[in-house]
Amino acid sequence: MNGTKRIAQIMAGAAFFLAAFFSVFAANREYRSISVSHRWASSDFLDDGALLSGISLSLSGDQHLVDGCLQMLTSIAGRVLPSENRESLLANCDQMLAQITKYSARNSYAWFMRAFVAYERGDLAGFNFALVNSYRSGPTEQWIAELRFQLAENGYGLLLDDAKAGHLEDLALLVQSHRGIRTITSRYITEPSFRDHMINVVEDMPQDIQQRFIRVLRAEVKRATMNE
Repeated sequence: MNGTKRIAQIMAGAAFFLAAFFSVFAANREYRSISVSHRWASSDFLDDGALLSGISLSLSGDQHLVDGCLQMLTSIAGRVLPSENRESLLANCDQMLAQITKYSARNSYAWFMRAFVAYERGDLAGFNFALVNSYRSGPTEQWIAELRFQLAENGYGLLLDDAKAGHLEDLALLVQSHRGIRTITSRYITEPSFRDHMINVVEDMPQDIQQRFIRVLRAEVKRATMNE
C-alpha cells in the first residue's frame, strides 16, 4: 500500500511539474509573440529564426504576430527596403503564417495575410488559395472582410472563380452596415468599373438594404467631397 501511495505521489508531482513547465513555456511564447509584433523593427522580421521562435500557442498571440507582419509590410520602412530584403521579409512572414495556418486552419486573419503576401510576391495560385481559405474560415467577420475587400479589388483581375464568389459574399456583407459602406465609398467614388460592379451586387439585395445603402452612400460621398 505504501509503495502504491508513493508511486501516486511521484506521478502527481511529475504532473504538477509538467503543468508548471508548460505554463511557463506558454507564457514565454505569448510574451515573445507580443514583443515581436510591437517592436515593428525590420530586423525582427528579416531574422526568420527570431520570427518563427515567436510563434504563439494561442489565437490572440497569433494575431499579434500577423499584426506585426501586416504592419511591417505596409509601413514606409517595410516598403522602402531593398528588393532582396523586401523578399526576405515576405518569405519569413509567409513561413510563419504557414505554420500558424497549419495548426490553426480556421484562422481567417492568417489566411488573409498569406493571400496578401502571395499577392505581393506575384504568386497567383497562392493568392487565390489563401484568399479562398480566408473566405471559408471567416465568412461573417466584418473587420476581416474589410481587409479582404481592399486586397481582392487590388488584385481583381487575378481572382479565380472561387475567390470571386467569396469576394461577392464579402461585398454583400459590407453593404449591410454603415461601417461597411464607408469602407467601399472611396473606391466607389474613384473607380467607375467598381461602381458598376457594386450596383450589380446591391440590386440582388432586399429592398430595405438597397435603400439604406443608397442613403448612407450619398451621405458618405457628400462628406468625402466636402473634405476635399
